Amino acid sequence: MIVVLIPAYEPDEKLVNLVNQLNLENFPILVVDDGSGEKYRGIFDKISPVAKVIHSPRNEGKGCALRRGMAALKELYPGCTDFICCDADGQHKLADIIKVRDNLRDGASFVLTTRDLKGAPLRSAFGNWLSRFVFTLITGIYMRDNQSGLRGFKTEHIDWLLKVKGDKYDYEINEIYYACKMGVEVLQVPIETVYIDNNSSSHFNSGKDTALIYKRLFTSSVWTLISAVLYEIAMILVQIYMGYDLCIVTVMGTGVVTCVIAALIDLFVYGPVNHIRRRVLLFAMIRRMIYALVCFAASYLCPFLPILLVFDMTVLVGFAVRYFIHKR
Repeated sequence: MIVVLIPAYEPDEKLVNLVNQLNLENFPILVVDDGSGEKYRGIFDKISPVAKVIHSPRNEGKGCALRRGMAALKELYPGCTDFICCDADGQHKLADIIKVRDNLRDGASFVLTTRDLKGAPLRSAFGNWLSRFVFTLITGIYMRDNQSGLRGFKTEHIDWLLKVKGDKYDYEINEIYYACKMGVEVLQVPIETVYIDNNSSSHFNSGKDTALIYKRLFTSSVWTLISAVLYEIAMILVQIYMGYDLCIVTVMGTGVVTCVIAALIDLFVYGPVNHIRRRVLLFAMIRRMIYALVCFAASYLCPFLPILLVFDMTVLVGFAVRYFIHKR
């Protein structure tokens, strides 16, 4: 059984239309009313004959609504093997929801839908690009779209999904971050980009919620960021102490050591290393070695530049190169 889980805050008739379409496809449906209030009770009454509705006493945010729904899934639907999360504002088409269902039936563990964002509002397109860029730098994994709300899971993931922090829109990107760190294989499935009335029905606050997303992402990845800073400090100190002539050896060695330390931290925080995380770790070591070669070459191409300036230049260029390498 594959259940559709829909968090809803102050919905309109688009939720009614979506639920009716899902019902025609024989989807079990669970809607979480995130404290919409009595004014919207009529909308939920319309869908109650074909969907189960959970009412929250107050508005707590999308992340809380998703966790509340996941916690209730096993009790309300004992035969549930998979579930699909989608939005209530009509921006996920029935055909795309069915596409997620088909991939779950084919054995996918975590299905993340991705949009090409052609024709999307400029603020949405730019925000999504920036989110991809930052996420890739922090995790070392490229996701074509880490903000799409349409995604599917095996119910075996509910235990760790309930532990993921974030009460509002920050929950969804944190959900992907934890999946990457735990080595859960994420299947990326392209879907159609839909923005109704320039996305006017969305409750997403471009300033406040975007800041919250990045705050959550940086908070979750604090050990990754610390290890990156320690790597840069250690590399410079080793260079100063051992001399720049040994750059190619010391930078590589420092990189490998910091990668191992980062892997041990992940082992302690997220559990055993699996084949996916071993692949990410191996790629990180290779990247450090390439970085060492770049530093080494820069010292000969620009011998008049101070050592710290060479490092600063290669770090800045390295950020851009790292993103595009992961993207490819």
